Amino acid sequence: MKNSLSLLEEKFNKFYNQELPLLKKRQTILQKELNNRSLTASINATIAKLYDAPPPSKDIIVYILPSSKNHTGGTGGTIDGKSINLVNEKYPNDSDAVNLIKEAAVSSLFPNGALGRKLLNSKGVMLNTKIPKEYTKELIKLANMYTKKNRSFDSKYIEKVYSLVSELIRL
Repeated sequence: MKNSLSLLEEKFNKFYNQELPLLKKRQTILQKELNNRSLTASINATIAKLYDAPPPSKDIIVYILPSSKNHTGGTGGTIDGKSINLVNEKYPNDSDAVNLIKEAAVSSLFPNGALGRKLLNSKGVMLNTKIPKEYTKELIKLANMYTKKNRSFDSKYIEKVYSLVSELIRL
């Protein structure tokens, strides 16, 4: 048992030492960007419009998780039981479709999507590990169309995302 724990400790220490500089760099960039009141106001207003919901009145804790240079983690599901209800209503018995559409919607905005590129100068090539980079251009184009027209995500948006990523659902 002691040998197993020792091995885990060694691997953790190696991982920690590799990731710490990247996490510190991300923290510095985020602090700089998030202290820009006009930038955060723009992000909040855009997201509030897209999701047709007012911005939260309290601070939100965002955990920075380790990830590779070309990959970021997923959204991890719903927050406080809230999600894109249009998706759940349209595809009630297809959890794969619902999850992929949610991932596509969120990742088409941040961190490498339309808003990440526009507001944070993100240069990532992939939106999400579940969505190959070949789909990036069209998903970002769709998200940009909604943000430029100041439209909320609606059933047409869900249908367009589904038509773009439907072939990925059963892969």
